[in-house]
Amino acid sequence: MGAEANQAKIKRAEIKRAKINRAKINRAKINRAQPIRVLLVEDEFLISEMVAEDLSERGFAVRAVSNASEALSHLASAPVDILFTDIKLPGGMDGITLARRARDMKPDLPVVYASGHVSMLDLEARVPGSIFIAKPYVPSLVGRILVSVMKGGAGRAGSPATSAQPARERMTA
Repeated sequence: MGAEANQAKIKRAEIKRAKINRAKINRAKINRAQPIRVLLVEDEFLISEMVAEDLSERGFAVRAVSNASEALSHLASAPVDILFTDIKLPGGMDGITLARRARDMKPDLPVVYASGHVSMLDLEARVPGSIFIAKPYVPSLVGRILVSVMKGGAGRAGSPATSAQPARERMTA
């Protein structure tokens, strides 16, 4: 009976793994069918690469640029579902000004800001309905926030500006 019980246990584990793999495949198909198109504006290369890679692995379609000028060019030429921008950017235009210009082009565009400089957080200057994430953050947190914004309308014009800073999920590096 010991060998039969062991084989049954192995079979149950294989079935469980197969179900998990099917669920992952189905999620991937759903995400590829209608990916959320994110415009990521981040001048720090390593942060940009890390966030873009994590979001891409989660099924987002990510276009990463390093300054506001590139972001505005992309907004003018390609569909974007959500803007995720650092506040402090090179090139003479910060993320707050970029978001205002982006909203002029696409009034319902959800906006999520990120910055390690909390002193730059001016609720009056931010576009209505925007969300702020304090750096450092865990890239997977960004993905969850972006999905939440797309589902619930936070981050869009007409909703109140908010901050997302769950201490347990912030990166400590």
